[in-house]
Amino acid sequence: MVVLSYSIGQLTQNANTGVETIRVHERLGFVPEPPRTPSGYRRSPPGAMERLRFIQGAKRLGFSLNEMGKLLAP
Repeated sequence: MVVLSYSIGQLTQNANTGVETIRVHERLGFVPEPPRTPSGYRRSPPGAMERLRFIQGAKRLGFSLNEMGKLLAP
């Protein structure tokens, strides 16, 4: 089954992180802020899940936020 988008709850469960952590990563530009549905819900693309998992792995390896920003830069 192909997932087209994730709710923030699905992201927190599958990326093993919290809502506020995801929002901080959005503010820092590590994960793009997701578009909203007409009813106002955030729906993140599959790439957001991959980036969050990468960030979590980098944190476990001891990378700082500054270092992660450099790793994730385009």
